[in-house]
Amino acid sequence: MSTRLDETASGVTVWSNSSWGTWTVGGVSFDSKGRVSAGYAYPMEKQREILTALVTALNGDFRPTYEKHKMKE
Repeated sequence: MSTRLDETASGVTVWSNSSWGTWTVGGVSFDSKGRVSAGYAYPMEKQREILTALVTALNGDFRPTYEKHKMKE
């Protein structure tokens, strides 16, 4: 998922970001007799989790953050 923000009419603002992730939605297994079993699950809850994680990572630059810096004496 990628985003891009360009503003040039009132000045120059350029912001670009991308996000990626890995989520398990299925699996394959083999038993001791060589039989194969597979499963695939992609419920709406998993889809929401994936999209929320991607969007949160993409717009993180616009979320309030706090940093601590040690002051020189």
